[in-house]
Amino acid sequence: MGVEGLTPPRARRRLDVQGLRAVAVLMVIAFHAGVPMPGGFVGVDVFFVISGFVITLMLVAERERTGRLRLGQFYLRRFRRLTPALALMVLVTTAASVLLLAPFGTQQIAAKTGVGAMLLVANVVIARSTGGYFDAPAETNPLLHTWSLSVEEQFYLVFPALLLLGWLLARRTTRNTRVLVALVGGLSLVSLGAMLLGPEALPRLPELLGFYSPVVRAWEFGAGALLALVADRVSWRARWAAEVTALAGAAALVASGALISEDTRFPGPWTLLPVVGTLLLVVAGTGASPVLTRMLASRPAAQIGDWSYSLYLWHWPCLVFASLLWPDDPVARTLAVALAVGLALASYRFVEQPLRAQRRVGRPLVTMVAVTLTLPLAMSLLLALGARHGWGIHRVQETQAAGASGHVGYVDCMTLATSGGPPAANPAACDFGGADGAGAGPIVLVGDSNAAQYSEAAIRAGRSLGRPVEITTAAACPFADVYRGYADGHRDAGDEACRSWYDATMARLSGEPPSVVVIAESASQWLLEDRSFGTTPDDGVSRVPDRARVLRAGFVRTLAKLHEDGHRVVMVLPMYWFGDVSRPPTMASCPTLLGIIGDRCPKPLPVSRLSAGQRAVRAQVADVARRTGAVSLDLLDRQCPRGVCPAYVGSMPMYADTGHISAQLSTAMGPDFAAAVRRVDP
Repeated sequence: MGVEGLTPPRARRRLDVQGLRAVAVLMVIAFHAGVPMPGGFVGVDVFFVISGFVITLMLVAERERTGRLRLGQFYLRRFRRLTPALALMVLVTTAASVLLLAPFGTQQIAAKTGVGAMLLVANVVIARSTGGYFDAPAETNPLLHTWSLSVEEQFYLVFPALLLLGWLLARRTTRNTRVLVALVGGLSLVSLGAMLLGPEALPRLPELLGFYSPVVRAWEFGAGALLALVADRVSWRARWAAEVTALAGAAALVASGALISEDTRFPGPWTLLPVVGTLLLVVAGTGASPVLTRMLASRPAAQIGDWSYSLYLWHWPCLVFASLLWPDDPVARTLAVALAVGLALASYRFVEQPLRAQRRVGRPLVTMVAVTLTLPLAMSLLLALGARHGWGIHRVQETQAAGASGHVGYVDCMTLATSGGPPAANPAACDFGGADGAGAGPIVLVGDSNAAQYSEAAIRAGRSLGRPVEITTAAACPFADVYRGYADGHRDAGDEACRSWYDATMARLSGEPPSVVVIAESASQWLLEDRSFGTTPDDGVSRVPDRARVLRAGFVRTLAKLHEDGHRVVMVLPMYWFGDVSRPPTMASCPTLLGIIGDRCPKPLPVSRLSAGQRAVRAQVADVARRTGAVSLDLLDRQCPRGVCPAYVGSMPMYADTGHISAQLSTAMGPDFAAAVRRVDP
């Protein structure tokens, strides 16, 4: 391969590049449809490189032909090419979401994403509302895929202006291409460096360098743009060199699909593989026609490439809705892909092609733009409004109120000992006074978020007994003399914060008059495999039997110290949690509003279907209470009357989520708490 000349490239339709688009979209669809291709999502990166290449060819050719670059015309062409088809998909998807999603977060997220997609910021909205691309919430966002379209459109907004700046800088020289290469190359290197550093380089703003960020994707567009700027200087002196280059590019894409997975840091060093593979395939077809180039340029491949935008638009919402209606059904996934192909071809035939050919100006153009933007935005806002008010369905509204309002203990009294947060120097405590008589000691509710969920019960018990109530809790922190860590041996700031909270709370209780200390913990502390507990910071164990031994001994030491300081203790046996159950008995577990309206969910869950591990934890907590002279409080009959855990008892929602009861149920448990307090301190 040699390099010759300095003339800028001329725009021409590259059928092999269209075929490469087909490869990219088929990789993405295969990955989302469950075909064994763990790295199929890198097809998006192939698109990014192609976009940089094609758009640069177009812009440079226009300037060569006309002597100027009309940004207004460019943006209008991009709008006409991309936005109407996107608007139709968003409109149909948000309308379908009314029945095919549920108003417990998924409808709200879809509505926000629809607005973001139409305003070119879907990637930002998704990063803040849905979370990571491979996180569970992403699977139920039917507009998740619009993140890449927003990144691409952000590139279209900025890149033409960048080229115009380059031409202005080079207007007094005859080396326009070299100036552009230097400018685009320099910015691409900055983006590449940011990608290689990763989000860990900005712990306070990880989204800036995260999966959806244009900052770490810009170099992919830049790589395609750089190739376009020098494309006409490429000539192949030996045919075999073009063949080898094409084969190397294809091998890189195949390796990307096979070796990259959701466990790979992405974007990251591995992103170089699909980007380089794409560049090699494009450059192999520049001035040469190796076998792979001819295959990519074949009529079937190029035709699929023409359809690729519409195929990308429609495949994901069809797959999401199918998985919600018929989970884990491969036939449903296959039919969803077939439906997506039909919708894509209709969109291409009746939306993309006609609008691309039109040259409207004046009022017709304004009308087209207004309608294109207004309809999907209005439907997204309607979806958000309906979801917010539970579509007027009483049980839905009750469930939303149970989850949204939370517990008193969540709002005011719980330390969030997260991995990124500072250690808690002092406990987050709140007092509910109002003791009416006899100088009775306070009720002190301590533990993790499963203790905070009983705040209403404790407050109601305190009022009935004439005792003040203090609530001191920390999320995911055991109130036991142990040190929390991870199974791999490391401890983070959250683990330090847990221990700081425990020590501060014990020190405060040691200096206070006798009280009734009510301890409540989640069974998950005993069972989650990624956690360890030790008697010191350095001797943590993670196997469930070993962890149970350490936790049991830690609780015994804690209760012994509390009794030594004159306090009496109530141990609440852990409530059942449903994080490991496929169909938990919570209204929020209903995947679709259609299922709620048809009264097909949620279904009560028999206690017998819950794990033996949870029953074992309850037995061990009861044993700790018995050995230390504490009173155990078993609320199983309240949570799961007659051996069945329902979503509702009468009109009362039972759960706020799969791991916590509702505030209404907590209030109903007030008499149970009062009876336990009277047992331990008559």
